[in-house]
Amino acid sequence: MNELRAFLADPPAFLRQNHVRFRGACSLAPGATGSFLLLRVDGRRARTGRLFLGMAVGRRDAGVYEIRYAQSHNIPDRDENLGAFDAVWSGYQSEAAVQCALDGQGADIMLTPELTGCTVASTSGPDGSARFSHYNLRDPAAPKRTMDAAGMRAHAALDFAGSPHALLTKEAYYGMARRGGPAQATVIGWRKGGAWSFWVQYVEQAGQVAKIRDVERMRPGTRFG
Repeated sequence: MNELRAFLADPPAFLRQNHVRFRGACSLAPGATGSFLLLRVDGRRARTGRLFLGMAVGRRDAGVYEIRYAQSHNIPDRDENLGAFDAVWSGYQSEAAVQCALDGQGADIMLTPELTGCTVASTSGPDGSARFSHYNLRDPAAPKRTMDAAGMRAHAALDFAGSPHALLTKEAYYGMARRGGPAQATVIGWRKGGAWSFWVQYVEQAGQVAKIRDVERMRPGTRFG
């Protein structure tokens, strides 16, 4: 099974073995389906290393991949194009909240920009529907920073009123940085058996090496950070 087929067949398993992140811009509207490319990146290193009792265990080399919108004009020639696939785009807007409605039709993958300071929230219904929000809201007291966990909990509670939802804040993935280095998160939505689930890959950048700290599911009713 090649890498693209492996990613589409089981995104969580692929994320556990490989560093994956969305790069570049996407002009699709929230909830729209478009064509995306999976690229194998050369010249960068990654390792797995789940945290257990404050220590990294299971360390081994990992692959490095990027996902880019197929219509983007910024696709590096140096990277190997492994093929195109259809996915739903969550939408993103600087200094704003963007919501995406998902249903039981169309593509089985949902993508959103790599998280470097944003918050995301999700909820899934028994009928195969789901909602996903990407928040790039600024702290009123410090506009150069995104809103902290307390502010984001309050905002998401209004957006998802009456619906159990998962909330992933910047504090959650920043907290996965074992040595205090920059930390990011990749979130992939995956529809399997007619139901959507959302998976998080936590990554710490340690010098020139991206270290995968964990991969877990965003479960409705659970708040991370």
